[in-house]
Formats: sequence, C-alpha cells, structure tokens
Amino acid sequence: MLCRILIWAFIGVNLVLLYQILGPGKALQQYREIRQTRGELHSELKEVKSENVRLSQRIRLLKNSTVYKGKVVRTRMGFVEQGEVLYIPFDP
Repeated sequence: MLCRILIWAFIGVNLVLLYQILGPGKALQQYREIRQTRGELHSELKEVKSENVRLSQRIRLLKNSTVYKGKVVRTRMGFVEQGEVLYIPFDP
C-alpha cells in the first residue's frame, strides 16, 4: 500500500515538474526566447565592434594625416583650396 502511494506521489511530482518545464510561458519557452535575444544581441555587438574599428581608424587619420583633415574639411564645410572652383548644384 505504501509503495503505491509513493509511486502516485512520484508520478504527481513528475507531472508538476513537466508542466513547469513545458507549460505555456514556462522555463523551456523562456529559454528559447532568451537564446533568440542572445543571438540578436550577439549580431548587434558584431556590428558595433566593426563600427568602433572604423571610427578608431578615422580618429587616427584625423589626428595624424593633414591630407585627410583637409579632405574632410573641404567635403563637410565646402571649403576650397586655392585655384579650385566650387560648384553648387541648383535644383529648381
């Protein structure tokens, strides 16, 4: 008799545990969502790292290269060197 009660108790506990793992909004579903979010964050991290490398290279060029500085200033500010002609497009 005690053996049957223990077996039914173990079966009940196992059913409760299975529901906790597999039930809606439970551990397995949360685990899958966390893995998906982790993957998205990992790819975003790769993008940010590559952007960081690109910006670091640009900073290094701006600190050390006068030619690059001149190019940036002319492009962004519309400055021209002596002898150059600046053409501004006109859209009616």
